[in-house]
Amino acid sequence: DSLYVARDTTLPGPKSDSNVVKRRYVEGMQSFLGKPWVANASARDQAAWRFFYLVREDSTYPTEKLVALIKDVVAGKSTNDPNYTYGWGARSLADRKVEFPLAEKLAREAARRVATNVDDNPGYRFSSVGDKADALDAAQAESYDDLAWVFFKEGRLDDAEKEFGRALDL
Repeated sequence: DSLYVARDTTLPGPKSDSNVVKRRYVEGMQSFLGKPWVANASARDQAAWRFFYLVREDSTYPTEKLVALIKDVVAGKSTNDPNYTYGWGARSLADRKVEFPLAEKLAREAARRVATNVDDNPGYRFSSVGDKADALDAAQAESYDDLAWVFFKEGRLDDAEKEFGRALDL
């Protein structure tokens, strides 16, 4: 929250330095995630996911740490949408042009898991079979788009075009 307050120019009063706050947050999260044991594994999984969300597009965050964090997020037992857990990991790796085999594996895993997520997630409520089919198509299209992005960044343009086409068809 303090990062948002530091960035909000409409609030009166002195501002903390958002770079200092962010650095402290990053150090604190890395320390917490580096612990060999925590009392609540679910809280740790959520912390890893939230931390990943913060640093996934931060080009100053070290690549090797990002790769380890992605693996940590995927290994967790969190029930986040697979397109976020796996798809964003795949895109982050592809954007940095590292670990393409892992990125492809993550994108394919998202595609494999989306149907189960739509079926089992209590947040989804559908008024018709058609609404459910549309939600499933949208989730599946997102995972194909993630895979296409990985292929595109890897230079596999024919494979990328095929997966983009699958996404657009849905």
